[in-house]
Amino acid sequence: MRGITLLIVVLGVAAMAAFTVIETTGEKVTLSTWDASDVGFESRVWIVDSGRNMYLRANNAQTDWYQRILENPSVEIERDGKKLRLHAIPISSPVETEEINQLMAEKYQMADQLALYLYRRTNPAVVRLDDADW
Repeated sequence: MRGITLLIVVLGVAAMAAFTVIETTGEKVTLSTWDASDVGFESRVWIVDSGRNMYLRANNAQTDWYQRILENPSVEIERDGKKLRLHAIPISSPVETEEINQLMAEKYQMADQLALYLYRRTNPAVVRLDDADW
């Protein structure tokens, strides 16, 4: 019985440590999205740059912020203390998605690997951010 209790405690501590690494590693931006009723939401997300473009990745296409982007692609991000109004474009190309996955892995290293296992990245969704006209 003691062994099981110890195992549960060790696994709990390991899980908390993994979540801490994910939440505190690397650059995060504040993403503002709006639902169909124009209610605003903020999410803290990882971001990568490729060439002149910025990209976000949801670990799963069912993620709330990604679903809101599908309804309303007008978004704002706060990065380096600056707010930018942008247009979010979902990426359907497997080649481009894999390129962004690789850039995320390079930038976020162990945190990206932990997120892969903890959040079960089964259907990742990549979004390119373009200048907005709104």
